[in-house]
This record gives sequence, structure tokens and C-alpha cells, in this order.
Amino acid sequence: RYAKATVSGVPGLIIVPDNWIASTYGLGSTNISNANFNANVINSALWTTLENAGCVFLPIAGYRHGSSVDNFFGFYWSSSSCGSSTAYVMAFYILDLLTYYGSGRYDGLSVRLVHDVQ
Repeated sequence: RYAKATVSGVPGLIIVPDNWIASTYGLGSTNISNANFNANVINSALWTTLENAGCVFLPIAGYRHGSSVDNFFGFYWSSSSCGSSTAYVMAFYILDLLTYYGSGRYDGLSVRLVHDVQ
């Protein structure tokens, strides 16, 4: 499950754990891909509570393709390749959230550790 949000002034996507309990904090517009990032405005103190409950925040970090840079989208690599020179991607922006394959590994997308390495 996920919710678009603005955390400490930064727009992005909150991913909640499988065992999420809404009583920790009821996020608005969950699992709605075309929700606005202002559906949940969260300050740093509340974010600490959500993070301690297992939430992960993926800020809009942009991407690089060749010498072109765009910072209006959240593009993140998955851990799975889908070809010798491509990999799966999760992307989100104001109107949508999607996963797709085929982004060239030469593109500059973000990576976010969402599980402790053992």
C-alpha cells in the first residue's frame, strides 16, 4: 500500500508495511495513483512516528537521461533486471504511479534501500 504525501516540504510517496495499522496514523488517498501530493502533509515529528512504524518515504528525486535532467518525477530502480541492458522501474508523478520495464541501465535513476542488508 502507498500514499502520495509531502513530508517536511518534500513531495513523494510513502510505502506502508504489510502490517500497517491505520490507528498509527490514517493516511488519506491511499492506493490512489492520481492523488495529489498534498493529500497527506506530514511534518518531521509525525514522519518519525510513521518511520518507526515501518513506513518508507521515496522523495521525488528526478532522473538523468544522457545529459538531460528532470526533477519533476520520482524514478526508482527495482532490484530486478529485465534484459542485458534494461531494468524494471517504479515511477510516480502528480497524475500516476506505474511500474514498467525497459529503462536503460545507463539512465540515472534513484536507488533506495528498503530492507536492512543481512
